[in-house]
Amino acid sequence: MRLGLVHPTYWPEVRRGSERFVHDLAAYLAGRGHEVTVLTAHRGRPARSLEDGFAVVRGWRPPARLQPFGTEPHAAHAPLAFLAAAIRRFDLVHALHIPDGWAVSSWSRLTRMPLVLSLMGYPDRESLDAYRFRRAMLMRAAEGARAVHVLSEAAGRVLREETGIDATAINPGTDTSAFRLEVPRAESPTVFCAASPADPRKRVPLLVEAFSRVRRSDPEARLVIGAGGSSDGDQRLLAAGVEVVDPGEEELAAHYARSWATVLPSAREAFGLVLVESLAAGTPAVGIREGGVPEILDDPRVGVVSDSAEPEALADAIRRCLELSRRDGTREACRDHARRWDWQRVGPRFESLYRDALGARGSGRR
Repeated sequence: MRLGLVHPTYWPEVRRGSERFVHDLAAYLAGRGHEVTVLTAHRGRPARSLEDGFAVVRGWRPPARLQPFGTEPHAAHAPLAFLAAAIRRFDLVHALHIPDGWAVSSWSRLTRMPLVLSLMGYPDRESLDAYRFRRAMLMRAAEGARAVHVLSEAAGRVLREETGIDATAINPGTDTSAFRLEVPRAESPTVFCAASPADPRKRVPLLVEAFSRVRRSDPEARLVIGAGGSSDGDQRLLAAGVEVVDPGEEELAAHYARSWATVLPSAREAFGLVLVESLAAGTPAVGIREGGVPEILDDPRVGVVSDSAEPEALADAIRRCLELSRRDGTREACRDHARRWDWQRVGPRFESLYRDALGARGSGRR
C-alpha cells in the first residue's frame, strides 16, 4: 500500500505521544513493505528525507500570526495538508489531527481516496469544545472518512456518546523489547513518573501530595519525576524524597526497570503508553480509574488502579503496588502482560483497518 500519514508536527522537533505514534507506526508499516510517507511541517524550508525506512516530507509551517483566532494549535497547517495529499498519489491517507483530517476529507470526497481519521486524545465534551470549530471539523472529517480510529475502548464510548460517531479502537504499540533491561531494582522503594508536570492533565502535583503520605510510613521511599526539562521553578514538586530528572530516550528504560512502581495520575487519558513501557520493563504500575487506564491495568498481578483521584486513595494504591513489586514473579508477569501492545501484535490491526477502508472505497461511512 502507498500510505500517507499526516500530522502537523514530528520528530525531532517534538517527541510527545502523537509524534512518537506517527513515527513508530510509519516504521512498522515500512518494515512490512508498504510505501510510507509522513507529511508534516517545520519552521524551515520545505524538505524531503528518508528516515528509518520511510519518507518524511516537511512543508513550511505558517507563523503563529496566521493561526485562525481561537482554533486549536497548528490549525493553519490544514490547507497545506490538503495540498500535500493532493499532489501525491496515495492509496490511503491517515490523518492524525482534526484540522488536517477536515482538510484532507475534501480531497477524499473529490477523488474517493480513502481517508482514515485518528483522534489522538480523549474525545469528551471538554476536549471537543476546547477550540472554535473543532467539533464541526471533526464531524465533517468523520463524515468523509472511511474509518475513525481511537486509542481505547473508553475513548470510543465517549466519542459515541458525544457525537454519535462509531470508531475502531486500536491501542498504540511499542517496542517492548527495548524496555527489557536486566538491571536490579533500586535499593530503596522508588516510584517513577514519566509524565510532564507542565501538562495539567497529568496531575503530577497530586502524585507529589500522595507520595508525601506514602513517605510518612516509609521514610526511605523516593519519587523520581521525569519532567522532560519542564519543571524549572515549579514549587509544587518540592517535597522530601522527590527528585526531578530529564532522562533521554536511552535512559528512560533504565528508570522504569530500576523503579519499584510507576505512576500515571492523569485525568482524561485516552490510553497511557507509559504504563505499557513500565510493564515491559518488568515494573508494576499505578493509574486512576479514568479513560483507558483500566484497559491496561486489568490484571492485579501487574498493577493497581485507584478508584479515586484523592491523595489518600492514590497513596494507598502506591503502597499496594510497592508491595506487589516485592513478590516473586511480578517482573515476568508484567513483561508478559506488556507483550499485548508490542507492534508485532498491534501493527497488523492497523493494516487490517487500512484494507477495510480500501475495500470500502466509494461506499462511504455509515
